[in-house]
Amino acid sequence: MVRKVTDALDELFIKQGLSLVESLEVMASYRKDRKLCKIAGFLLEGLRRGDDFSNVLKECPYLKCDSVFLAFILLAEKSGNLMETIAFLKKRCDRKYQGQMKIVEAAVYPLFVIVLAVGVGAFLLKYSGGGLDGTFGIGVLALCFVSGLVFFVGRGILKEDRLAEAFFAVDFLVKSGHSVSAAVGFAAQVAGVNSKLGELFLEAKSRLEFGMGLSDALMLKGRLSEMLYFAERGAAKSDVFEKLAVWKNNLLEKRRRICMSLIEPVFISLAGIYMLMMIVYIFMPFMNDMSWL
Repeated sequence: MVRKVTDALDELFIKQGLSLVESLEVMASYRKDRKLCKIAGFLLEGLRRGDDFSNVLKECPYLKCDSVFLAFILLAEKSGNLMETIAFLKKRCDRKYQGQMKIVEAAVYPLFVIVLAVGVGAFLLKYSGGGLDGTFGIGVLALCFVSGLVFFVGRGILKEDRLAEAFFAVDFLVKSGHSVSAAVGFAAQVAGVNSKLGELFLEAKSRLEFGMGLSDALMLKGRLSEMLYFAERGAAKSDVFEKLAVWKNNLLEKRRRICMSLIEPVFISLAGIYMLMMIVYIFMPFMNDMSWL
């Protein structure tokens, strides 16, 4: 719902030029989506009481905004660039949604293959006279365990890149007039304050406040360090974080394409191994009984 609300605000508040209250009134009148109506009505009531937009978003029982989303809105209220912030948050929601859809797409085919393999295995066991005994259950559990492990690894590859999102946030904040050190410090929330990446941004913020350069403060490695070094010493300082974010995002997309291309053969192989084991198990008694020769 956060994405839907952000999309609606982007269309009404930004593209059509309505005020925030007018935008929420239009959203509240859209009876085809009852949940959106409830959300817009709650937000509208809060604004009319004089509450801040960030507060009513946080208190809304029908909408679960993460801490980063709320922090951006709160910062926008203080700096007065709510329109630009909503446009940025829409892009962030779109990237997050696309990542989630990649995970769903990756899960559909493996689920189909596993169900098909289990169904065929059960059919063979039942009509071969063996019955669905404990061995069949162990085989199913083993198949599900290995498939779940492979999917878990794939999910880690397909999920959003927090470093790229942190760079997108720094780029937006710097272009909105915030200092680089403040933007880098805020990016720690995007990366996760308690994560190693979040700690890196917090430490970089302290180094920047003491006058260190970007490349020395962030202490990045490899291609990122090289890009930052040359951008800092050239004429592309204002776009450096956008370039870093786009580069990291493109790497993520390449990893996603590779992962998606491998999912089909991997799960076909797992299903094939499972079926081979079932066939061997079914025909093992016949192979042991040599009296028919």
